[in-house]
Amino acid sequence: VYERPAALERAFWVHESEEVATPEESLDRISELSFDFRSRVVVEKKAPKPGIQRLGVFSLEDNVKLTHYSPNESSWDVSSAKGGYLVISESFYPGWRAYLDGRQIPIEIANHVFKCLEIPAGSHRLELRFEPWSFKVGAMISLVSWGVCLVLLLIPQPGPKK
Repeated sequence: VYERPAALERAFWVHESEEVATPEESLDRISELSFDFRSRVVVEKKAPKPGIQRLGVFSLEDNVKLTHYSPNESSWDVSSAKGGYLVISESFYPGWRAYLDGRQIPIEIANHVFKCLEIPAGSHRLELRFEPWSFKVGAMISLVSWGVCLVLLLIPQPGPKK
């Protein structure tokens, strides 16, 4: 068994971000040999702010613990003394929703492919759920279709003419 002690964790805190407008810019930035994934994250935004954005500072009190995992949802206990960016090493995909202490918060695209959330200072409960709009639309179409079929089955059909 080969172990990589320098590998990044499944979820980790960083306190500096660079905002870029396109996936190409993100890929260019993280491809630089000097880029440090442990201390900075590149976040894709429609209206990026120039320069380095700082949120909090590193603290030994920054913790993240996975408490529940399934393919469509996960729960985390997170805490930070000063707040920061929580990078989750799972692929970003539209349809994922994040809830911090029950309130929805945005999920950003981090380092070209991962999920990133801005978390304020303190201890929090973070829940990630896969809730794509396409599933809801598909469920509604199926429900309406079943209803129409049921109504058609219940309407009396005229018998043969005598």
